[in-house]
Amino acid sequence: MDRVATAAALAALLGVSDRTIRDLAKRGIIVRAEDGFALAESVRGYCSHLRELATGRGGEGAIASATAERARLARMQADLAETKGRKLVGELVEASEVEAEWSAVLRMVRAGMQRLRQAVRIGRCVRQQVCRLVHGGRIEAGTMQ
Repeated sequence: MDRVATAAALAALLGVSDRTIRDLAKRGIIVRAEDGFALAESVRGYCSHLRELATGRGGEGAIASATAERARLARMQADLAETKGRKLVGELVEASEVEAEWSAVLRMVRAGMQRLRQAVRIGRCVRQQVCRLVHGGRIEAGTMQ
């Protein structure tokens, strides 16, 4: 009789995750038993599956999946190389650099607005004092230049 292994034990033996064991069981690659998985049959099935994948006989789905994964990896590597190249020639900058620069600009704008507000207050005070002097009779209306 075949020995039975738990999903965790079989995963440890094969060097895969429990989730992979469940996926392989759904696909019929490893064999379920009463309280787990039939150890010898599951190892034979997994080895057979790996041989088929290695020789390209893993079926249409496995080949398509492997091809898609290789294409995805190639795209990601190309994107990474492009990004690095654009950064080297100065087309791209780090987000932290942009944030620091804009923070400095906004601090200058804020300081300028505060100075402007203070100048407007001073301007109102001067205008009010001039009006008081003019309307108070101390300065004749036509003599200010």
